Amino acid sequence: MTSLAELEEQINERERELAELSMKYALRERELAEIKASTGYALLLAGSRVGRKLVPQGGVRDRALWRLICGARRTAQMVQRRFATPAPDESSRPQAARAANVVSPPAIDFTGVPVLPVGRPATYDVIIFPIIDWSFRFQRPQQIATKLAAAGHRVFYVSTGFHGAGNSVHLRPLGQRITEVRLPGPESLLLYERALRPELCDRFVAALSELRGALSIHDAVCLVDLPFWTPVALELRERFSWRIVYDCMDHHAGFPHSTDQMLESESRLSRESDLVLVTSRQLLEEQRANGVAAIHVPNATDFEHFRFGTGAVPASMPVGNRPVVGYYGAISDWFDTELVAELARARPDWQFVLIGHTVGANVEKLKGLPNVHFPGEQRYAELPAYLHAFDVCIIPFKKTALTDATNPVKLFEYLSAGKRVVATELDELKHYSEYVTLASNLGEWLAGIEAALHDSDTGAKERRIAFARENSWAARVADVRRELDRLFPLASIIIVTYNNVEVTRLCLDSMYRRTAYPTFEVIVVDNCSTDGTRDYLADFSARHDNFHLLLRDENEGFARANNLGVQAARGEYIVFLNNDTVVPAGWLSRLLHYLRDLQ
Repeated sequence: MTSLAELEEQINERERELAELSMKYALRERELAEIKASTGYALLLAGSRVGRKLVPQGGVRDRALWRLICGARRTAQMVQRRFATPAPDESSRPQAARAANVVSPPAIDFTGVPVLPVGRPATYDVIIFPIIDWSFRFQRPQQIATKLAAAGHRVFYVSTGFHGAGNSVHLRPLGQRITEVRLPGPESLLLYERALRPELCDRFVAALSELRGALSIHDAVCLVDLPFWTPVALELRERFSWRIVYDCMDHHAGFPHSTDQMLESESRLSRESDLVLVTSRQLLEEQRANGVAAIHVPNATDFEHFRFGTGAVPASMPVGNRPVVGYYGAISDWFDTELVAELARARPDWQFVLIGHTVGANVEKLKGLPNVHFPGEQRYAELPAYLHAFDVCIIPFKKTALTDATNPVKLFEYLSAGKRVVATELDELKHYSEYVTLASNLGEWLAGIEAALHDSDTGAKERRIAFARENSWAARVADVRRELDRLFPLASIIIVTYNNVEVTRLCLDSMYRRTAYPTFEVIVVDNCSTDGTRDYLADFSARHDNFHLLLRDENEGFARANNLGVQAARGEYIVFLNNDTVVPAGWLSRLLHYLRDLQ
């Protein structure tokens, strides 16, 4: 008789063979599509009509045709290598992402052909439809993605840029369990100003559906940062029951480029999402005023990254012993350049260091001041060195409807280093007045910075650091994960057993290995087995918190046992499963998809 271990090994081997064959099939399909789409293939078809009359049927013609196809393929690959886009500068990527790539081999080939993934997802996947590209300033979207990946989720980060080569996605590994997804579409597409056209939405969804099949994405959450993506997320939920979470970070009506279509897309996204997260209290009030039960999830800090500097002062910092008043982040139209110019003119002995791109801001007056310095945009890995070289940190935003609803991530990062902070009196920052000095005019700004420069209260510094430590991204994303798990109603799986311990073992092992659905319980009712089943089940129960065992002293039949399981069930869904069932990956989500449609 074949042992359980041998059966499991045979199953694993067949799964590996199936995955490898699926990969090879996808590769051949892609190669065939590329060949058929080429000009050479069109010419080949035309020439073949003549060739049939000139070249004999059979092997000679077939070999000639194959040589022609292979030659065209090699030529295409040579051209692709010659004009390929250079790989991005690794030095500009976050240190954590670079380190992850060192220890983890790439899971995806950049050309878009999936490479055999290692293992199956242990929980639901997360597809992030972001407001910024991964390579842009490293902040909330990338921090959440990184922490979700560290918690075991596969994260697919959709690029805000598109490619025009075919209709499939292009994939690139960003870190351990994080993959960039570049969709097919116009390379000049503007996400922030225009609504998504229906035909382009269909193209995006088709490409993501192909990705779903290639990488076995069964249970997933669509984390949407920008209303542009609304129709894509809604269609994916309709097709696959993927949950939608809107992470609302901004008061979009406050952006000058926001159109009526964009605002309507946001309203629809808020209404139809399974969960809405907001970064500020004002955004929370706005969502609740529209009948949306949003959850307040402020920004946070990568505490360990910002807590300590490197010890070396960056070369682009001003030299000398004069006080340094520092800022890093976006320098755009909401940045109060007039205020900073007045501060710099009023205190020529203070050095103002402003780090970041200046797109959208008029900084000509500032650049003419000798005590104002622009080191430019700096890599995320370099920011702690600059931060620890600041004597006082500032957040000099204009007070507008947009900024009043802003929860500045830099505040938490500044506080991680224990720095004293002076900021514009924004509505959101009033809730952090214990840790930041607020100012509403030039006099208050000057007094606030002056006091901060002479502040030697070590106790206050420790309180700032403690506050930042409590508001780490790790803690914040742990809260988010608890909310995400609630999007998956508890499913109670009821199994009746009577002897056949090896069969039951295969059933339970497959279930716990292949169920990515995060919230399920298993209730096993044993009808007085006598072959060791009860001992096995007792041991299994001790190792799994979501496993509940009901041991019967007599066999009262299959129906009675199922009814007892129903009485013990706590789930919104109840699934009856025979103990000789070996479940495939994604089985539970596919089953519940049809029940969800009935709600």
